[in-house]
Amino acid sequence: MNQSNRIFCNNKLLERTMRKPRTSLDHEWKLISYFEDLSNELFYEIFDYLDGLDLFEAFLNLNVRFQCLLSSILIRLNPSFSSCMQSNYESRLINVVSSTRQRILAIFSYEKWMTNSFYALLTIDSSFHRLESLFLVGLNSYRLISLLTSLTTLYNLSSLTIVIDEDILDLTETYRMLCGLPTLKYFKLSFESEETYSSLAIVTNDHFSNLKYLIMNHSCTFIGLTSILSCTPQLCYLNCMMLNEPSDSIKECVKIALSNLTSIKIGKCYLSFDKFEIFIQNVCAELKVLHINTYSDTAYLNGSRWEQSIQQNMPHLCKFEFQYHEIVEDTFEFTPHHALMDQFVSSFWIKKQWTIEILIDILDWSGIEIIYSVHPYAKRWHELNELNGNHHFYYIEQQQQSVIVTISEHFHIDSEDFFFSNFHPVLTTFQVSHLVIESKTISIRTLIEFLHLLPNLDSLKLCSLSLLDLTNFSRTENETLHSISKNSKITKVNLEQTTQLADVELLIDLCPQLQYFEMKDFTAMDFKLFIQFVTMKIFKSIHHSCVLCFCMTEANDKAFELLQDIIPIETMACVYNKIYIKLK
Repeated sequence: MNQSNRIFCNNKLLERTMRKPRTSLDHEWKLISYFEDLSNELFYEIFDYLDGLDLFEAFLNLNVRFQCLLSSILIRLNPSFSSCMQSNYESRLINVVSSTRQRILAIFSYEKWMTNSFYALLTIDSSFHRLESLFLVGLNSYRLISLLTSLTTLYNLSSLTIVIDEDILDLTETYRMLCGLPTLKYFKLSFESEETYSSLAIVTNDHFSNLKYLIMNHSCTFIGLTSILSCTPQLCYLNCMMLNEPSDSIKECVKIALSNLTSIKIGKCYLSFDKFEIFIQNVCAELKVLHINTYSDTAYLNGSRWEQSIQQNMPHLCKFEFQYHEIVEDTFEFTPHHALMDQFVSSFWIKKQWTIEILIDILDWSGIEIIYSVHPYAKRWHELNELNGNHHFYYIEQQQQSVIVTISEHFHIDSEDFFFSNFHPVLTTFQVSHLVIESKTISIRTLIEFLHLLPNLDSLKLCSLSLLDLTNFSRTENETLHSISKNSKITKVNLEQTTQLADVELLIDLCPQLQYFEMKDFTAMDFKLFIQFVTMKIFKSIHHSCVLCFCMTEANDKAFELLQDIIPIETMACVYNKIYIKLK
């Protein structure tokens, strides 16, 4: 419960209005059988969960006791969409706020019409002296500046969230005034339109701000951001939606002492890597968490340079999430920086447990987007190993750097020639160990092309597989297929959907080192026949221990009964909706 409610209440008046319980068991035990028999303390706990408008409407005219309770509590105006109708919002608002503004702790206005109604009836001024949190949607530039001016008189305000409904070309004055709010700890500024671009020049202020959390959901320049940071020495979290390349050349900037800044997130960074390094050299000495999405400059793909920057400028960094987005419309240019991506698999990255992943997405307008990402190691399906003979399974820890390549669901046959002719160097830069193909129209020819390019694969995950063109293979293609099967290192396969036994047969033939085979949607086939075929094929083609995993809608007793006719029960285990079978 809010302790200030207890302090603020008039206890003597409340005690005089307390009702006695109406049902008694004996002198020591009393049974509460009416809602109003609850204690004041319990009512305070309940009131803390209710919006101020709903609270007054429900309890104010109930009886004298509740009138006394409501006259002594602090209020949060946090109306829900279901209970707050536009037709009666203004009358409810004026009835409550006119007599309680000095006891209001928080105001949340989630809709533009709510904000308009509030401003039509009330003015936020020094009379709201207990206000701690303010959330307003739909402000225009005039109201924004007026609001920031009046907030300087509120010495308890610690949280401010504003959503602006129009384009403001220059936010310099906004942030200058923001730095003048004496007790503000959290500030978030957003625009209703995500495509709004605003300039932010050098912000100067005579006083340092006490801000600790700053969320800038708008564009910002390098100069504008660093000038704001110079005014916020207490800042510990920074989130900037878009960081743009400055028009003027920057060779250096003044070092800013931000000993509390431990987390930075940049949604879209259009700075060159040179300028971004200037930024981190001057503000990121204590950084522990960095999220950044970069564009335009392939220098960001230099793993060795990142390693050096982290060691020299961010020695405390423990969580690193990085993405570089590259759009290819015509011809892909493999630069020297692309060739340096293999530095992301050095011992430094292995020790940090940061994994590299490449996502290749076919865009609707016939271009291709490649997203190169580095992120903290996370457990994946292909790391499931058997622990002991009791069929308990665990995830093995990452022993070496693994590279994951994911082909998006939009990949289609028409883009195959363009894809393989352009991106062959990217796929062969690393020793790719895991391949995920999300496309539902992948052909056997395309799969073979991938397996031929990636001879070091340890795991393969497919959404589905089309064998329609298998009968039309040339002699050369059949020789390639045989060579892939002979040299395959794949030990784990995951097939999301299959409608024919030939899919499973081909994958087993392609992966003679198979140790784990997971299948999900095979409902189009007879369950018992499917299990018989798969187990017999593995017994015939795989000459070592192998675990089968069948993902069922319900891994229940009926499925176990069907399997017992085929497989000894001691070789099976059920975990949630998955049935595991150990063969050999």
